[in-house]
Amino acid sequence: MNLSPVVVIQHVTLYRTPLHMEGGNFRVWVGDGMIRYMTQKELPDDIAKKLAMVIAYDDGKNIPDYFKGDVQLPLDSRLPDFRVTQFYAMPEWYDKNYEDIGWRINENYFCLVVPKSIIVSLRGEVLNGNT
Repeated sequence: MNLSPVVVIQHVTLYRTPLHMEGGNFRVWVGDGMIRYMTQKELPDDIAKKLAMVIAYDDGKNIPDYFKGDVQLPLDSRLPDFRVTQFYAMPEWYDKNYEDIGWRINENYFCLVVPKSIIVSLRGEVLNGNT
């Protein structure tokens, strides 16, 4: 699956970032084709807290099974060069208070809203005026 972080239009310093969790191991997408592999202890605090909140809100039993592979939505004109998938669209039935936290896609996949500073740090870069 070809995933990457997507800028949140309303807050350009936030990204909707894919996360895969399985057996205590995590994959966090930090750029196009860039994935960080981590254990729970290695997750940045902000990501760990948001993941815990999403898991506490939704244990996965109520999720409709709409996420099958890379289901494409129409090209979003606000995001040229990106094909927006259902992965990045907050489920309609989710509590709107989670819009800046994240949501669960299915048993193992999540979309978390993460500050740009964390994405840049996980890439091994330094946040400055040009980043």
